[in-house]
Amino acid sequence: MKQLKRTLAVLLLLCALVPALPAFAAQALVQDGAGLLSAEEARQLSAQAQAIQDDYGLPVYIITVPAMNGTSDAYAYATQLYDQGGFGAGAERSGIMLLLSMQYRDYALIAHGEGNNVLTDYGNEKMADGFLDHFGEDDWSGGFSDYLTTAADYCQRYYVDGEAYDVGSANRGFLFVCIAIASPLVGGLAVAAMAQQMRALVERLLELARAENEQAAHLFAPCDFSQITESSALLFEAALFERGLTLQTELEPDIAVSGDERQLSQLVEIYLDNARKYASGGTVAVRLSRYGKSRCRLSVSNEGEAIAPQALRQIFDRFSRADAARTRDGSFGLGLSIAQAIAQTHGGSVWAESETGVNTFFAELPMRSGHEKRQEVPKKGI
Repeated sequence: MKQLKRTLAVLLLLCALVPALPAFAAQALVQDGAGLLSAEEARQLSAQAQAIQDDYGLPVYIITVPAMNGTSDAYAYATQLYDQGGFGAGAERSGIMLLLSMQYRDYALIAHGEGNNVLTDYGNEKMADGFLDHFGEDDWSGGFSDYLTTAADYCQRYYVDGEAYDVGSANRGFLFVCIAIASPLVGGLAVAAMAQQMRALVERLLELARAENEQAAHLFAPCDFSQITESSALLFEAALFERGLTLQTELEPDIAVSGDERQLSQLVEIYLDNARKYASGGTVAVRLSRYGKSRCRLSVSNEGEAIAPQALRQIFDRFSRADAARTRDGSFGLGLSIAQAIAQTHGGSVWAESETGVNTFFAELPMRSGHEKRQEVPKKGI
């Protein structure tokens, strides 16, 4: 009896040390403990999540809580909740969970088992880009719907197409990002999120250094810039569609340039990603044409808030932002600087224009003539 009492005492002590967790129904895909959703919104999100599980066998959860009962670590709370709350499917308890706490306006996005193969590090970042725009405006239903739409796309890529969205980080166990939501009410960033942002910043600075490396020009090769632009545009078509945007392309064929194919693709994708983030709706137009006898011109246009003339002159500078609202995307203001460095290394130039509610970013590059003579060392005596 004494042994039993000691055992019970230890168990009670352990229970007291563990932060209390809300009593969620096992396997419920949408659990709005913070009361952020209307009954109809919760019903629609539940149906959206259930469709993903029906189609791919992977549960994708939405959890909101008013507070985290004594802890400020959203990741630790979400991990404990997943472990102890009966979440996940199959032997590996596979699943993806987005937990939102209103106490500190923090979220944790975690994956377990097969969910780690679906939600890669890069996919995690892109998914967050979508729903944080909504959360920053207190549009909870829109943010959760964006999250589920992106999760469905990732499942399609992994389970049907056989290739995860940017494969390379699919490790077993938990994968997470924990970032304070962009809002005037936000507290400090979690340490893990700060470390991830610093890594991302270092990577962007390295990209900028590579783009500015003029010595690499001697390695340039003939490239079909028309094909490069078309391929990059197709990669963004689904992402634009998810934001309610229509992709329109007008690409003159067989435009050849001399350069680095990877860098040229990156230039086009930076412009497209910029349009995806800041377009207010409508169409994103990508145009490529010959300009004069020896140059070609790329432009990417989107509808959006006008950019002030002063901001236009500085928008390609490092760490520059057109306005304060653009800080919501979590980027560092280096993308357009990288695009400028790539264009200049290829002998070109970049600029932006803003008029009548349309913002357009341009890049002009020299074309490869197709009958250039090789420079040879003159032979002695000739």
